[in-house]
Amino acid sequence: MCMRKTRILSRGPEYRSSLTAMGPTRNPPLVMYMRKTRILSRGPEYRSSLTFYNKCQNVDVRNSYSMANKDFFIYSDRNKLLTPSTIEYRVEKLLKPKELKSSIRACYEELNSEGAQFIFKNFDKLFSVIEFIDRIDYRDLHYVYEKILVNSLNIIASFFSSYGEIEDMSLDLKQQFTNIIKMNVYLFVEFVHSFNTKFETDYKLLLLETKGRNKKQDMIQKHTSDYDWNWEDKLSIGLKAINSILLNNITKLYDPPYIDHTLISYIASCCYTQLENPSIAFVRTKSLRDSIMQILVIFITDYDHAEQFKIKVVQLLKLYEHLSLPLAKIVLQVIESGNNRSSLIELIVKEIAATGEVEGIKETSNQEITGGKSCCAFLVEIARHCPQLLLPNIEHLLPCLESDPYTMRICVLSVLTELIIHVLNNDELNELEKKTRDDYLIILQDHLLDVNAFVRSKVLQLFTAIINVDCLPKQMYGIILNCAEEKLHDKSSYVTKSAIQLIKTLIKLNPFSCDFTENKLQDKLKEENYALKCMKIMHKIKTDSEIDKEDMWPSIETSLKLFLEENFEDTNFDLGEVEILKDMEFPEVLMKIKSFITLHKFKSALKYLLRGRKTFKDKPLFQLEDENNLSKKYYLALKNIWYYDNTMISMELSNIENLQQMNAEELHFLIISTDSKITYLEDCADYLLTIKKALNTISQLMFGNTSSESLEAIDFFTTAYKFGVPHTQDGIDAMLTLIFSSDSNIKEAMMNSYKTVYLNIEEEKESSTSRPEIIMIRLLNLIKTLNVINRRAFKVLLNEWIKNKTLDDECIMVLWAWFTKSKDISKENQVVAALILSLIASAQPSIAMGNLESLLQHGLCDNYQLFIYSCQILESITQQDFKRFSENHELVQKVFNVLHKCFNQSDVQLFNDVASNAINIIYKLTIKPDITCKTLIGKLYSSMINKNDPSQQKNNNCQLNTVMYAKFIFVIGHIALQQYDHLENYVAKELIRKIRAKYQAKKLKMDKAKEDENVHDSEAAEIEGINDHIRQICDKELLYGNGILAKFTNCIIEACNSNHSDLKANAIISLIKLMLISNSFCLKQLPMFLNLIENSDNLDIVIDLVSGFGCLVFRHPNLLEPCTDKLYAR
Repeated sequence: MCMRKTRILSRGPEYRSSLTAMGPTRNPPLVMYMRKTRILSRGPEYRSSLTFYNKCQNVDVRNSYSMANKDFFIYSDRNKLLTPSTIEYRVEKLLKPKELKSSIRACYEELNSEGAQFIFKNFDKLFSVIEFIDRIDYRDLHYVYEKILVNSLNIIASFFSSYGEIEDMSLDLKQQFTNIIKMNVYLFVEFVHSFNTKFETDYKLLLLETKGRNKKQDMIQKHTSDYDWNWEDKLSIGLKAINSILLNNITKLYDPPYIDHTLISYIASCCYTQLENPSIAFVRTKSLRDSIMQILVIFITDYDHAEQFKIKVVQLLKLYEHLSLPLAKIVLQVIESGNNRSSLIELIVKEIAATGEVEGIKETSNQEITGGKSCCAFLVEIARHCPQLLLPNIEHLLPCLESDPYTMRICVLSVLTELIIHVLNNDELNELEKKTRDDYLIILQDHLLDVNAFVRSKVLQLFTAIINVDCLPKQMYGIILNCAEEKLHDKSSYVTKSAIQLIKTLIKLNPFSCDFTENKLQDKLKEENYALKCMKIMHKIKTDSEIDKEDMWPSIETSLKLFLEENFEDTNFDLGEVEILKDMEFPEVLMKIKSFITLHKFKSALKYLLRGRKTFKDKPLFQLEDENNLSKKYYLALKNIWYYDNTMISMELSNIENLQQMNAEELHFLIISTDSKITYLEDCADYLLTIKKALNTISQLMFGNTSSESLEAIDFFTTAYKFGVPHTQDGIDAMLTLIFSSDSNIKEAMMNSYKTVYLNIEEEKESSTSRPEIIMIRLLNLIKTLNVINRRAFKVLLNEWIKNKTLDDECIMVLWAWFTKSKDISKENQVVAALILSLIASAQPSIAMGNLESLLQHGLCDNYQLFIYSCQILESITQQDFKRFSENHELVQKVFNVLHKCFNQSDVQLFNDVASNAINIIYKLTIKPDITCKTLIGKLYSSMINKNDPSQQKNNNCQLNTVMYAKFIFVIGHIALQQYDHLENYVAKELIRKIRAKYQAKKLKMDKAKEDENVHDSEAAEIEGINDHIRQICDKELLYGNGILAKFTNCIIEACNSNHSDLKANAIISLIKLMLISNSFCLKQLPMFLNLIENSDNLDIVIDLVSGFGCLVFRHPNLLEPCTDKLYAR
């Protein structure tokens, strides 16, 4: 049937018309039945394609015939189809917009009845739809696209699968079929372009109307939500239909077969346009992206599109950064297909290289920088998957390293890195491959000095990637570490951040050892060097013993005699200054001389003989009978040394017996092995020294202005600490002050670092029951290394851990167990445990009140440091509501006992610490602290007086113990300051609270409507009166009159001029405290205070005075501000 129909079609329209007039050909019933069964069994696509085929076979309408036999040409300008032509197909009539809706339905009906041939009659209608697309409703456009355009393409695609071979078609049928394909593809592409344009226009208008409120949705998402019709998914379906048509190699439709580049470029242009949309890189558009990629792969492999593709690839990469990976995948699919594998990569690489080669360094635009980034991502993706194909073409890219934009340099360096990682990545490389790898590494290393910071930073990151996959030769680790350490001083924070990351990687993956113990390494190096020295001596002894001296001497004798005779006769012969041999033993010198004689180095042998004579004067071998005929005498001396049997030197080696049993050859191999080991240890020592230098620099960067540097430095020290790098603890301690950082990210990173280092316990190594104890032991060891500033920071960190429940109650219970010594612990660690508890108590005051008995029993004792920290724990009780203790409470008695003992036994500085903390808790925890402290002053005064000689006690002018007097002066000053604080912050507040409670009760009894403003005024007046009264007491009464403090003010003033350093220091501290209390006292003593600032020579006292000046300026600004010039003059 097929052959018969082909013959009919080949005879022309006249024959077909006559054949039609004769009526249909009759088929036998069985054949008709079988044909009908096959049609029904193949589905609707086959039946549509069969209809299309039959219609093509029976073209008998003149209008259709004329259309089908005119060639359809694709023009980029749509208006070209509106111009008249006799040989090409043209649009004859444009429909009006109001006629289009009915025409669309008619088109669909004709498509169903006639198949894809309907296009000959309906092309004008569909063209009119595209022309007036702005005036057509979206739902009608959806109908046109889905029901007509895509359906027609699917019918054409299914025709190929049902028809068979294209070669069997007649020429007329091929021509018609070609026109049908081109017309359908043209309408499809033009519709896509116009639809996208309508989309964008409507979306922009919407944004203007809504003032940008709909920016959260792009135009596709907006359209999908409005019409429940996803343009991206529908477009993917249409492109798949075109792909199905292209898979059938449509070049065979032409006679002779050729590639219609106009059609291919037209479809490719549509694909490239879709790729330009940034949304093509989204996950949701994977189906559309894959459809476009499949079409382009077919074009490259089957339709000679490679040349155009490589140009378009570079153009797109320059403009659109999001296309790097999709375009790379297209190339990889082409390579996987086995077609144009190397040629396509070579074409693209050459094109990229041509655009990247610009002489010199110049200003670059953002577009060029973006293009460089895209090319980089594109080539790196190719290099990862097909490095063997990219390696031969890398030479085309290397010239880009000398030009801008900098992103092209990064591109080339990244490609080199991928080649090193994926191709040149093992020890089984041949010499050429090793040289290539080393050359690439040198190129990378050279660009650590690039003028652009981004390039320098990228190179450091590339080296990090190479090291992470173990592709860096071992001998280069030290070199790269030195380079990274130098880059820590770079001006760019990008570079320093990458340098820190590289050094961190070099620590984690170092080629030497995980043990960075510096002392062990140096000891091992000394041991191996000594062993090597002994081995070499032993080897020389063994070699010397194996020589047949009698046979060898005649070959030496004549030359030696001649040398000595010639040189001793020469008056100008000079061996230079003869020095003593300091580090060589006698047997070593003999072996040295023998080796020189064996090698015929007679001058060196003679020089060592002379040095040996000067060093070992008592050795017979070095002694001459007389100074006559020196050439003969030295000849005999050298000969005797030659024949002398070597003696063993003293060697302190554990394996000396094994060495003695070895022969010369075995010792030679052992020497080579030991020498290699020493080289390894020396490299390790240099590696460690460089890391040590880097630690200091990174510690400084941790407090830099850039948060990224700080974060990297924190992470670095955390890693270094885990790997046991020496001197890391200094950086860990310094990191603590970052808790005060205003940057929340830095603060959080610091806290996480400390949590990792000190709180995280590996369960495999440590049992869960001992976890709290292990944590607290770590914290004990940490706080021992902290200075005062870092302890303040550690306190804040502990408070954060308590708030966040990071440090749990079990850990605090361990501290209390150590504090009470219910668990065995040293006295030093008991004190440190009390220190940590004092830091924690400020955040969790309940731990003090809940353990009051433990504090009284174990803390308030004669271990003065433990007493100090116990007082600090007790101070936190004031943060909670509690009942103050009476003056007879156990706490007061214990405090008195400790103070009295410390007053009589300890030094001044320790007593100051004990007394200040003791007085603080008396004022904060007792009901009548002023009376309690008055009792304390009396007891200390009596103790001071009783300390003197009893014969002097009756004398009013008795000589006091200066040290005790200094302590007493300090107590007076601190009690005065605490009394002032007690009046201001406790007494005043209690009185004000009672007044407010009284007036509050009055207000409740009064009717709200009758509330008098006089009530409020009376309340405010009483409160103001209390404040004035307290101020008056502090200013006029506390330090004046007959009070106990007033009696000692003159003593403090006189002691300020004492020659005893401790007394003077405590007197000045007390003077400052008194001046803080009273404005009038401050004014009166100000001249003396300024005089002390000007004339004091003791640095510690000057520091106290200057600090006090700062406090006084804050307390009495009007008095002190005019005197600031005195401070600056000092």
